Amino acid sequence: MAVERDATTMEGTSSVLFARPGRETELLSAIRSYMQALTADRDLIFVDLHATKHTDKFVLLEMYRDAQARARQFTSDHGRSWSEAAAELLTQESIIERIRPVMSLSLGCARPNTDVEALEPRPTVCTVAGDAVPFGAFVRIFPRTATEPEFMPIVQRQGEIVAEKEPGYLFADFYRFDSPDQMLVLEYYDDRRSFSHHHTMEHTFEFVRIKEAGDYEAQKHQAFTIKPGESFGPFARTFEVD
Repeated sequence: MAVERDATTMEGTSSVLFARPGRETELLSAIRSYMQALTADRDLIFVDLHATKHTDKFVLLEMYRDAQARARQFTSDHGRSWSEAAAELLTQESIIERIRPVMSLSLGCARPNTDVEALEPRPTVCTVAGDAVPFGAFVRIFPRTATEPEFMPIVQRQGEIVAEKEPGYLFADFYRFDSPDQMLVLEYYDDRRSFSHHHTMEHTFEFVRIKEAGDYEAQKHQAFTIKPGESFGPFARTFEVD
């Protein structure tokens, strides 16, 4: 169910990107060019693009085998080209942050752990039914460091309950930001209806009650909805109709 990862090994970048007015198409083209260039890097694990309900807002998620591989992107030709394009096309609202994987909760499309050397490149396939359009959320949570060892097993158990009781659930990936007491949760369901239904379930309400009773979070989470775009790399994640 859960794929644990060594947070000291894999390292990546989470980018929430806002285009300057009228520059949306140029930004999307620059993102795609950067993603295509990354596929030639032997240390790339995956790079994912996600759309939002705003035509000028995108999420780019990159993951590499280690910190050195991530750092190398900033001095590469494609990295410099992307930086130049970003300086011209992005607003100051854009946020680019380092992330490290914590765990992946899924029955069928969790990504691998850090021991990727022992694995053949294997794109992860999430199966959806009929004409479903996957729908998810980018969620910033604020778990207290002092109670995190107690809180994370509760989170993992909640993922198991959701997977058991909600057929539309696909996955939830957890990443640690550099900022203290902050994590990213990237979660997906097979469509918007399943996503909305999740928030009406009794086990969801119970999870909220447990969080509040334990005072496990320093503040309320921050979130916005996303839809999948392109995914590249030896461990790309795709969505296929059953």
